Amino acid sequence: MSERKTEKIVRDLLLQNNYFEKDSIIKVEEQTSDFTNIKKLLQGASKSGKKGKGYPEFIITSKAFPQFLIIIECKPNLKFHESKTLDKPKDYNVDGLIHYSKFLSKAFNVISFAVTGTTKKNLLISSFVQKKGKSIQPLKNSLNKIIQNFLPFDELVDIAGYDEDEAKLKLVDILSFSRSLHEFLRDYGKLSEQQKPLSICGILIALKNENFRHNYRKLNFKKIPKFWFASLKKEIENANIPNVKKKEIILNSFLSIRDNPAFIRPSKKFSGGVFYQLINLIKDNVFPYIQVLKNYDLIGQFYNEFLKYSGGDQQSFGIVLTPKHITEFCAEILNLDHSTKVIDTCCGTGGFLIAAMQEMKKKANSKVELRKILSQNLIGCEDMPDMFTLSVGNMILRGDGKSNLYQGDSFDTNIKKSLKSHKPKYGLINPPFSQKDEDLHELSYVLNMLEILEPEGVGIVILPMGRVTNPSDYKNEILKNHTLLAVMSLPNQLFGTKVGTVTCLAFFKAHKPHPDNFETWFGYCKDDGFYIKRHRGRNDFDNKWNGIKKKWINAYINRKVIKGSTKTFSSLTKRITANDEWCIEPYMDTDYSNINEEEFSQVIKEFIKYKINE
Repeated sequence: MSERKTEKIVRDLLLQNNYFEKDSIIKVEEQTSDFTNIKKLLQGASKSGKKGKGYPEFIITSKAFPQFLIIIECKPNLKFHESKTLDKPKDYNVDGLIHYSKFLSKAFNVISFAVTGTTKKNLLISSFVQKKGKSIQPLKNSLNKIIQNFLPFDELVDIAGYDEDEAKLKLVDILSFSRSLHEFLRDYGKLSEQQKPLSICGILIALKNENFRHNYRKLNFKKIPKFWFASLKKEIENANIPNVKKKEIILNSFLSIRDNPAFIRPSKKFSGGVFYQLINLIKDNVFPYIQVLKNYDLIGQFYNEFLKYSGGDQQSFGIVLTPKHITEFCAEILNLDHSTKVIDTCCGTGGFLIAAMQEMKKKANSKVELRKILSQNLIGCEDMPDMFTLSVGNMILRGDGKSNLYQGDSFDTNIKKSLKSHKPKYGLINPPFSQKDEDLHELSYVLNMLEILEPEGVGIVILPMGRVTNPSDYKNEILKNHTLLAVMSLPNQLFGTKVGTVTCLAFFKAHKPHPDNFETWFGYCKDDGFYIKRHRGRNDFDNKWNGIKKKWINAYINRKVIKGSTKTFSSLTKRITANDEWCIEPYMDTDYSNINEEEFSQVIKEFIKYKINE
C-alpha cells in the first residue's frame, strides 16, 4: 500500500506542473496505455524476465511533442532506489525505469523519472533521457546539473533537446494552416492586413492566462472580446515591461481588435461568434506549439504568410523579414556569448534578436549569465507601433528578452542616445528596402547603426545589391569613418519569389576608418542549399545548409581565397574605394566555356528583374 503514497505524491507534482489541465493536449496514463504503438513496444517488457507485458506506473504523452514521452516509476523504500549494477529491474526503481526506457526508445525519445519515498521530504528522484535508438543518459539542464524535480512537459523536452527537424515539420503544418486562417480573418473577421498578425499575437498572449484559457468558452459572444482584452492586459502587466508608455503603445495596438464590429455581433455560421471561433482555431492549431517553435520568429512567419496570401507586395512597406537560417548564421558568425550586447535598430518582429538570444543562451554557464542575456544583452528599436507590438509579443511568448525594446525612430536624437547608453558591441539589421526618401536610404541605416555601436564593434547588414554597387555619398561617409570588412553575395531568391530584390550581407567595423591598403573579403554565396517547392516555400529540403554554413563561416573567419564557379562557392580579397562595386561579381574570373543557352537566358531574366527592382 505504501507505493500508493508515492504515486499520490507523483500525481500532486504533476498537477502542480499543469499535466492535468482541462482540455489539455497532455494525456497521463497509469500502468497501461490506450496507444497501440506503446502497447506493442511494451509487449515483452515484463520486469520478471518472462514473456509478457510490462508497464511503468505513469506514461505521459503530448500532442505537441509526438516524438517524446515521459515515463515514471515509483517505489516506497529508499533502499531500493537503485542497484549498483543497474540490472535488477524487478527489485530496484532506477533499474526498472532503464528497463522500460530501453523498450520505448525504439520508437520514442523517452524522458524518465524514478521516484522513491513516501513523503515529499524524503523523496529521491532520478531522471534520464534516452533518444530514439541511442543509449540512456542523465537528464541535465543547460548548466550541466541533473534534473531532480518535475517540470512542465515543454520544459523537459527543451532540456532533453528537441529535434530541429521536428520543429521544421511542425512549422510547415502551421504555415499550411495559416492559409485557411488568412481566409477566415478576411471573410469573417473583416480584418486589415496590419490587424491580422496582431490578432494572432494578441490571442496567443491571452491564452497564456489560465483563467482566460479555461473560461472564454463560457461567455456570451459579446463579452468575449472584452474578457480577452482584460486577460491580455494582465499578461502584459505580468511581463514586467519597464516603461508605462510602452505598455500603452502595445495595448493601443490591440484596441481595434477588441472593438472590431465582426467580433461583437452575432454570426449565422458560428454559434459562439466569430471571435470565439478564431480563439478556438489559435488555441488548437498554434498555441500548443509555441515552445516547439521557440527558436522561430513565429509572429513574423504569420506576417509574411498573410502578405503572401493577400496577393500584396511583401515590400509594400519596405519590410522584408529575414529568413531564420540567415539570422542564425549572422548570430553564429559573430560568436555571440553572454558577455556581448546586440542591437537591431529596425527590429521588425524581432527575428535577429531571437537568433542572437538563442546563440547567447547556448553558451550560458549559470543562471546569472542567463538573466544577464535576457535583461541586458538584447536591444531593439522599431518605429512602426504595430510592428513594435509584434516584436514585444514575440518576446512575451518566450517569457524573456523584451526589457530593452524601444518604440520610435532610431535616428531620433533622444532615442539614439538611449540606444547608445546600452553600449552594444554588435549590430544586426535588415533595413527597410526601397524607401524613396533619400534620408531613408538603406545605407543611412548602416551609418546610424555604426554610430551607435561601441568602437571596434561589428555590424552586419542585409542590403539590396544596388546599394553596394551604385555610387553614393553614403559610401564615402562609411569608408571615411568605418571599415568595410566583408560582403557576401546572397542567393537571388533568398526571400522567395515575391521579393525580387537581390541582396548581400555587408560586414562593418565601427569607428575605424577604412585603411587605404586594407583588402576587403568578398564571398560568392549564392547557393545556400535551399530551393522552392509549391505550397512549402523555400526550404532546405535536402539538409545541405549546415555543411554550407560551416564552409561560409570558415572562409570568412580565415579570409580564405577560394576559386570556384558561379554555381558553387568562391571568395577573394580586394582593395576598394567608395567608387568601386562592393561585391564579388565584377572581380570574379568567369568561365564562359560551359555556359549554355538556357543558363544565359536565365541570367538575362534575373538581370532585368534586378534592374526593375533596383
